[in-house]
Amino acid sequence: MNISLKGITKEYRNRNACVKALDNVDLEFDGAELVLITGENGCGKSTLLNIIGGLDSPTSGTISADGSRDNAGLKERAENRALRTGTRRRIHDSRREFPVLRHLRQRDKRGGHGGAELLEAIIKLIPPDTYAEWNVACMQHCKGDKYPAITDTYTEILKEEEGEAVKVKRPERFDFYEQAKKSRFVPATGEGALYANVIIKKGVVK
Repeated sequence: MNISLKGITKEYRNRNACVKALDNVDLEFDGAELVLITGENGCGKSTLLNIIGGLDSPTSGTISADGSRDNAGLKERAENRALRTGTRRRIHDSRREFPVLRHLRQRDKRGGHGGAELLEAIIKLIPPDTYAEWNVACMQHCKGDKYPAITDTYTEILKEEEGEAVKVKRPERFDFYEQAKKSRFVPATGEGALYANVIIKKGVVK
């Protein structure tokens, strides 16, 4: 199947701003091609794939398949397919999948960095609270899952910097989520390991 995109634009609007995820994109490829779409975080890769796959509709522009323009029922098909697959929830309300997001004061995306790398940088600037009952929380793994080696990696990084002042607790998953709701700042990394979340209670910055 030959697919052609002409002038595809996707805008997300709120009361104060308009963000263009895609701006006048032209693209052509056929079924025999292997096409890789690369780019930095936030450049519109997922938005483009969602539109091509019928999971979302463009603000403007046309999509043709085998020379036949496919815009007429695109929005309706996107809505129906999203409802059937549950994708609408994942695309349009990621806060339902990650409930902590709705409670955050500030969130920072660091997709190019791993958890250990970022933790090592943060702990040099923000020491843990040495007066608290605990100052580091790593999520306890669920029954049937392997012990997460990254927990030991995090502990080693923290103790190398702060020594015995580090007091680690391992709450079960939902207790961890409840604690995370109180977080003031959350950097989102590109870490792929399971149970790689960590909470640090901030101490006095010297």
